[in-house]
Amino acid sequence: MKFVLGLVIAGALWTNSVVADPDTGTRRYAVLSLLGDSLTIVTYQPAVGSHLDRNLHQSYPLPNSIIDRMALVAVNDALVKIDPQTQPILLSLAPSRVNPELGNFEDSQRFDPGATLDQALKQQSATHLVLVTKYRGEADLTGSRESMGSGELEGVGFYMDQLKWTTRSDTGGRGKGFLAPYAYFKVTLIDLATSTVLKHQLVTSGVVYSSARSQDSANAWDALSASEKMKILGSLITRGIADAVPALVKASEHMN
Repeated sequence: MKFVLGLVIAGALWTNSVVADPDTGTRRYAVLSLLGDSLTIVTYQPAVGSHLDRNLHQSYPLPNSIIDRMALVAVNDALVKIDPQTQPILLSLAPSRVNPELGNFEDSQRFDPGATLDQALKQQSATHLVLVTKYRGEADLTGSRESMGSGELEGVGFYMDQLKWTTRSDTGGRGKGFLAPYAYFKVTLIDLATSTVLKHQLVTSGVVYSSARSQDSANAWDALSASEKMKILGSLITRGIADAVPALVKASEHMN
């Protein structure tokens, strides 16, 4: 789809080059997002008598993803809001390099960064890592009157239903189908000195837009313009991180 292709942008992510003084005792946050290497379009497929996810999942790679840029900036802003003196290190590491080496910390308190990430963290003298990763969970999308969607969602993308009649909340117009941008991810705070997972926060959000928004198309995909799709995804990511990061920092400080 043209919108997906439009998200593939040139240029690398950046790294904040300010190095911490390990002797000050203050936290030095490094930030890494492994959220935006791909975008998924999930199309509802009706299924009778089964709890299995029958939906069609189409994944589109996003090299040098703007999604990860959004996540990095959102974490940076949240940390600076907590402490205006902090200078987070925004890491530029592709998920394709980090993921194969990353130890399984989902059900463990131990964190193994792998060689690539470990080297980057040591070079920057980071004391803590804020890591944004994909999360898979049951679809729970916010409609005007009910929770909508079926199956599972992961990462960022769009859930599309071409069959369910929906109503615009602003005009009352009716349309067959809906489009729901979603963001399903986990924000984890890690103590690098002890390789310990301190805490994590889940973000599972999605907003339903009726196909009645599109006057010239019967396709639910056209319920939002390309710019609206990108803006809403960014808003979901930013709001989720703005809530998650302060909760992580506060909880971890009580653990000291």
